[in-house]
Amino acid sequence: MNQNKTTKYFKYAIGEIILVVIGILIALQINNWNEEKKEVQKEVQLLKELKASIVKDTFGLWSYKSIVDVSEKSLKRIIKEFEEKTYSDSLNFFFGGAFIKNKWTGTYATYETLKSEGLSIISNDTLRKEIIDLYEGAYPYIKESEKNSFMDYNFFLNHSITLFDNIAFSDKVSKKGFEIRSIQPHSIIEVRKDKLFNSQIKTRLSEIEFLKYFVLNVTKTKHKKIIYQIEKEIKKLEQ
Repeated sequence: MNQNKTTKYFKYAIGEIILVVIGILIALQINNWNEEKKEVQKEVQLLKELKASIVKDTFGLWSYKSIVDVSEKSLKRIIKEFEEKTYSDSLNFFFGGAFIKNKWTGTYATYETLKSEGLSIISNDTLRKEIIDLYEGAYPYIKESEKNSFMDYNFFLNHSITLFDNIAFSDKVSKKGFEIRSIQPHSIIEVRKDKLFNSQIKTRLSEIEFLKYFVLNVTKTKHKKIIYQIEKEIKKLEQ
């Protein structure tokens, strides 16, 4: 009789232990689910902020490219008139537009936050690689190409002082928006004959075209692709 009571007691005790273990496992699982949910919510929030940054940079890239277009158009006009040995006062504005200095800024704040959180928070490997390539590859490449596309600015400036009356190879911003400065040559004949100046404008044109077609256009395509991937990933995570 006592043996039966002991057996029942052990069975009851074992049952209680099993229930406690199951309870602990369930609690741990719920805690894991909650933590995973928080991580997903954090990932979604970062992706939304990142998308907003890239959209902003897309507009910034369009503005940046519009300045590059001014330089390209101006350089082509100068080279054309030099070859045809023609000159009009309007060419002075093209001299001003040919050597506008460009500066890519980009929006890095969200990406820096992402790095501080740990890039692994982006669960989609392909998307994570695309994002890293944009900020660590494409953006620095724009800045590097930007430097190359203007050669040695100070050297060119010092040389141009001998050719023009009012050196101001930069953009002019007024209430009306972006304007081009007019630059008057001492002598159009001397400017046209100057071999160094001719070499510099042709080099500038080739580098501007490289910047425009092989750097900026590629980055623009990257923006479009990543924005689409982010939207797709957000939709998947929020289901």
